[in-house]
Amino acid sequence: METVPEHKEIRTVAIAPPRDLESNDEELVLSPSFIGRPSLLGDASNVERRRRGCFASTSRTEANATRSSVPFVPTVRWGSAAAQGQRYSMEDAHIAVPSIEAYAGRTFEEAGAHAFFGMFDGHGGTSAAEFARKNLLSTLLAHSAFPGRPAEALRAAFVTTDEAYYRAVHRPEAPERDAGATALAALVWGARLVVANAGDSRAVLSRRGRAINLSRDHKPSCPSERERVASAGGYVCGEGFLNGQLTVTRGLGDFHPEMRDTHEQRERLKYAAGSHGTLRLVGPLTADPEVHTHALQAEDEFLVVACDGLWDVLSSQRCVELARAHLRENNSPQLCAQHLVDMSLEMHSGDNVTALVVCFSAEAPPARSFGSGRLGLRSLSRDGLSTLSSALSSAMTDPLPALTD
Repeated sequence: METVPEHKEIRTVAIAPPRDLESNDEELVLSPSFIGRPSLLGDASNVERRRRGCFASTSRTEANATRSSVPFVPTVRWGSAAAQGQRYSMEDAHIAVPSIEAYAGRTFEEAGAHAFFGMFDGHGGTSAAEFARKNLLSTLLAHSAFPGRPAEALRAAFVTTDEAYYRAVHRPEAPERDAGATALAALVWGARLVVANAGDSRAVLSRRGRAINLSRDHKPSCPSERERVASAGGYVCGEGFLNGQLTVTRGLGDFHPEMRDTHEQRERLKYAAGSHGTLRLVGPLTADPEVHTHALQAEDEFLVVACDGLWDVLSSQRCVELARAHLRENNSPQLCAQHLVDMSLEMHSGDNVTALVVCFSAEAPPARSFGSGRLGLRSLSRDGLSTLSSALSSAMTDPLPALTD
């Protein structure tokens, strides 16, 4: 961001920072003393909330009425890229099915796009990630709640797939050591986007260049996850590991770790096998995902789904800025996904890196217009705007609300 000389007048700048989920009519209006002084991010005296729009030439009421009168029908385009990076092996897996009709050989009553995308970040081997890649979608399609209640069916498919993997690796005739994997699935169903997540992969939506997280990272450091873990009899050690062993609190597989405590009886971190092959969840590690259903709008441009190898070095907002700029130049989700992976490696990500980019329109994202209305806005460079938006997002956004079906 360019530095403004002190002797020049600085007018008030209105910036709409990214928020985690749904937007509203409030925007942050920054006083002149904020510009060039990141240390004042936490000073409430420099931030005033006003109900005033600055990005549209028409009123919000008029714009909302126009949007609601014309239902949005997404056009799905996608691309993916993956790199082993600095790891000794590649343990990520992913799936992209742009047409579930073609995949399943059946039609559906609900009009619009029907697509499925999955990201599986393996650890301790590739078997859990590969099992999920091969079986999660077919398990979803076979569920009784599908397609009428896709969120319910997708949630159940995670648990069913995890239990099927347990039985696959615990066959009496050929037992094998299991692995683990985080799992994130994005289902485009008509004008709805259903995201289910168990682990620390992430799905981020771009709404006119503003990053909206559609999933929560399930790490032991997450306060709500800490509470859930404690209620299930687990703990987070001082180094930040679940029961001193895992860096995530939800995921597929990982059946072999035990509950390490001072008790003589030691139970598994996840399942205990009962009679007749039944499984009982006894530990804090779970495959039960958090599910969020989002109604797609015309302003929703694309979705980035990536493993933590990308999010370790890029914030959600910065990723959206990079992806949007690349799509505006090339309008290719495939090249965009490769660009994001390349950028992560250049920023020295120490993990496998896999990225999926799903566009919801045939057109490239439009230019962002900030106008020159009554506020007398000054222009900011693209990098300056991205840096400021990222700082505001991390310092001032509210905690992610509870995700529901």
